[in-house]
Amino acid sequence: MIATVDWIIGVMDRWAPQSWAVDSDNVGLMIGDKTRPVNRILTALDLTESVLEEALNEKFDFIITHHPLFSRHTPPIDRITSDTPLGRKILTLINNNIGVFCAHTNLDVAPGGVNDLLFDLVGLSNKEKLADGEIAPSLGLIGYLSPPKELAMLTKNLSLALNSNVVRYTGSPSRLVHKIGICGGRGVSLIPMALSKKCDAFITGDIDYHLAMNTLEMGMTLIDATHYATEIPIARAIAQHLQATADTNNFQIEAKCTRTNGQMFKSL
Repeated sequence: MIATVDWIIGVMDRWAPQSWAVDSDNVGLMIGDKTRPVNRILTALDLTESVLEEALNEKFDFIITHHPLFSRHTPPIDRITSDTPLGRKILTLINNNIGVFCAHTNLDVAPGGVNDLLFDLVGLSNKEKLADGEIAPSLGLIGYLSPPKELAMLTKNLSLALNSNVVRYTGSPSRLVHKIGICGGRGVSLIPMALSKKCDAFITGDIDYHLAMNTLEMGMTLIDATHYATEIPIARAIAQHLQATADTNNFQIEAKCTRTNGQMFKSL
């Protein structure tokens, strides 16, 4: 059977319902016609120019990203022209009949989503919600290292698990850490919650200097594993989930994760 855009939306929504996204988030179908057939799906963290070029060169007709194409991080759209990077992307997508779908904070919290993947990569056990009393799943998780590890060893292991050489940490390298809070991407707003839960360390991305200093003085170390590295595993998971679902139900699609390395930060 031939898959359609609507079928793909259904598969993704059963995994990560759009109602789980935070109120300010923009998720779902960004560009496209729900009735169109789809043959090849490319998954990525962001729809960068390099990812779009890959889609064009390899004849993908649908792209699923974690980060929305249109969000508070993109300029307001009052016209679509080739004068801006976003305008060029939109025109290229439409002119080449490539649809775009996004699953963001709803996929952060979904079973097998961003935070579950990061939890497993860190090597944690005894999973707990970081936030109490929520109807929807928590954006952050808490887990435990058994036995406890020295901070430097935890950071080294995480760097290897994420295939990233830009992981950094605060505090003494020999400090033993046991109770760990995590949030893939930018989870700095959850640091007060992790402190209140008496976590030894908190792993996320996009941590700034003063926040790191203040948090360390309050007794908790921070590990900045970068926004990209803590979330890119979800692109592979989306492709695997779609391919497995299609194969099980005899739908003829091919889902692949991008080969583009979108890490913004490099190390000498």
